[in-house]
Amino acid sequence: MRQPNPPVPRTGRHAAPGIAPLSVALTRQVRRARWRWSVLIGLAALLVACSGGTPAATPSGGSPTSGPGAGTAGSAAPGGAAGASAPTAAPQPATVAYAYTGPSAAFTPNWVAQEEGYFREEGLEVTLTSVQPAPGAQALIAGDFQIESTGPQVIDARLGGADLVYVADLVPYFVFDVYAQPNVHDAAGLKGGSIGVTQAGATTDFAAQAYAKRVGLTIGQDLQVNYVGSMPGLLAALQNNLITSAILSAPTTLNARKAGYTRLVALADLKLAFEHAAQVASRAWIESNQDVGRRFLRAYVRGIETTRTNSDVAIKAIANYTAVEDPEELRESYEAFKDVYPARPTVSRDAVRAVIEYDQDPRAKSLDVESLIYDALIP
Repeated sequence: MRQPNPPVPRTGRHAAPGIAPLSVALTRQVRRARWRWSVLIGLAALLVACSGGTPAATPSGGSPTSGPGAGTAGSAAPGGAAGASAPTAAPQPATVAYAYTGPSAAFTPNWVAQEEGYFREEGLEVTLTSVQPAPGAQALIAGDFQIESTGPQVIDARLGGADLVYVADLVPYFVFDVYAQPNVHDAAGLKGGSIGVTQAGATTDFAAQAYAKRVGLTIGQDLQVNYVGSMPGLLAALQNNLITSAILSAPTTLNARKAGYTRLVALADLKLAFEHAAQVASRAWIESNQDVGRRFLRAYVRGIETTRTNSDVAIKAIANYTAVEDPEELRESYEAFKDVYPARPTVSRDAVRAVIEYDQDPRAKSLDVESLIYDALIP
């Protein structure tokens, strides 16, 4: 049985001096405290009744213990709204067979993306294969590869009925040097001579045409084109006086310079638009695998950034994929391309237009530039 409240001392002039006011204050505080506790206990009981059980225990981590229907950290809120701390879902694993057309430092961003694990972080298992341009394009058409780094072969494939498209730029203008015999000091000295390239229809062949046009020489009249087969073969042809000049790429350029041949121009300085190299796929594959294509390109863009800003990583990748060991040659290759890669590799329409212009098949002129491009997936 609850005991009756003690009598409250009177206040005012009848209270005991110095005692009654303090007793009254304490009594009022006790009453207020009891009222607050009554309210809190009532609210707690109401909450328990509404929840249908006892409140969940709180573990040391600070999150309520999960149970049937209980939310967990990062789970979606009722109605499908994701929590602010929801983790990003892991990408679905996929395999991509990628090809590049020869051991050229032009393809360094892809090598870096592979070596630094950028493809793997996107959930992609990427295999890298070196192929010659023409067989590589045929293998891409056949589905042996999903993506290839190549250049003008897209035009020939389209004319042959295959629907290859440029999905991202890699090197959107010529990156070669023109070297000549020591007695040739300028472009005018080439008139009546010859210029060596690797193969007919190769990028070096188109580069020779573009350079001759730039300096006012006519191929077949003022300047003859000789097909030698390889970069080492071009240097050997210069050394044996079989050609007057040659279209050379790094690191062969370093050896030509050391041998005393004249460097007439670095074509990269002229920025002659041309798809020297680009990321290419079949339209059917890229349209059906947009998520995979987007993830591949996201890793590739990271590879570009690392290549441009971290020479040590880039040079190591070049060494791994070209089998070049000489530090000077590796540096020569890196420096030739590092400033060429576009930060955001949207396909250059001018570069594609130039490929069409230099193609020897008259049907190429009827091709629509936009029909050769599918670059909507670039991040």
